[in-house]
Amino acid sequence: MEGMNESEERKEEIVLFENKTLIGREENAAFQKYAVKRQLGKFRYIGTVAFAVLGAMFLAVQDYFLGAVMLALAAVYLFLPLILGKIAAKKKNVPDVIIDGIEEHYRAYEDRIEVSSASGGATVATNVVLYPHIREARVNGNYIYLYISKIQAHILVSTGFLTGNAPDFLSFLEKKGVKVCYR
Repeated sequence: MEGMNESEERKEEIVLFENKTLIGREENAAFQKYAVKRQLGKFRYIGTVAFAVLGAMFLAVQDYFLGAVMLALAAVYLFLPLILGKIAAKKKNVPDVIIDGIEEHYRAYEDRIEVSSASGGATVATNVVLYPHIREARVNGNYIYLYISKIQAHILVSTGFLTGNAPDFLSFLEKKGVKVCYR
């Protein structure tokens, strides 16, 4: 392909998968809730049980104040993801661009995924994600989260595929070495 520049070469590439996802408050809230649960994981249950056992032990030795405090901490720990998810989804904690809605356009090629983000009809960001840089893909209900760091992910709605479909896309990611978790 002598004489072609890089942009001309890319135009000839085949888009294997294409997805358009509108991210608004609902999608952000679903991700925040999922991310909090994921971060706390098993520790949420271990902490709840530990505080409950400590509370019961303090009550058994008739230290009612510390027993009540430990049982209250057990209850807080149990409901912590719900509390943190609601806090993260409150309007004051959500960027204006999400409140207004942001359209994410994903194009998957053999060696990368190109992402462009638009709000109000104007492109606000573009980036390229190489498959080795995707830590993992997590499926949760109608969402596919492509984690590029421990807490940062691209959000795709599984029904937003224009080219290909969600199951084939996830299989493709697995072939590219991306760990895919279904939950």
